[in-house]
Amino acid sequence: MTRRLGIFGGTFNPPHVGHVIAALNVKNALVLDMVTLMVAGEPWQKASGGNVESPGDRLAMTHAAVNGIAGLYVGDDEVLRGGPTYTVDTLEKISQQQPDTELFTIIGADAALGLKTWHRWEEITSLSTLVIVNRNAMVLDDINNFDAQCVVIADIDASSSEVRRRISQGQSVDHLVVPSVLEIIKQRNLYQEADEAMDN
Repeated sequence: MTRRLGIFGGTFNPPHVGHVIAALNVKNALVLDMVTLMVAGEPWQKASGGNVESPGDRLAMTHAAVNGIAGLYVGDDEVLRGGPTYTVDTLEKISQQQPDTELFTIIGADAALGLKTWHRWEEITSLSTLVIVNRNAMVLDDINNFDAQCVVIADIDASSSEVRRRISQGQSVDHLVVPSVLEIIKQRNLYQEADEAMDN
């Protein structure tokens, strides 16, 4: 029986409630067996000068964010592989290792608008079904030329950059991250300086 696997890549710097809600909504809407939150090791399209925590810290926080949630898992393939993180490489590896698995690449609407700038983007859509997560029901005219499935979720006012900003200014983030993630942030003294880069 073919397994249906969602790959939800991101920097997760840090992972917030919006990430978890998006993953669960896609899993349920498309009847996926599981969704892997794939933590980027060296995200090639992200600014290098921002307040980006180490892959180890981001993996730990992402594990904490999904701990105990059925069907959600954390992937470290891109961290272990090293070098710039390319989604197509991850899809190729999984396809080779799990040839009977149907893959779904999960991205946000903003990322979808820039999909044609991704490394070997055409192969992403041939190796997997593209799933676009949108926070409202607006028609995404600019991505209508992609063969993609869209999943509309509630407009959650959460972003990694807002979490980092609040932490750096000593403000509460209780409603933006789960307690176990916040505990890691406090224990490791993360995000103590404000930045403008890296929004997911």
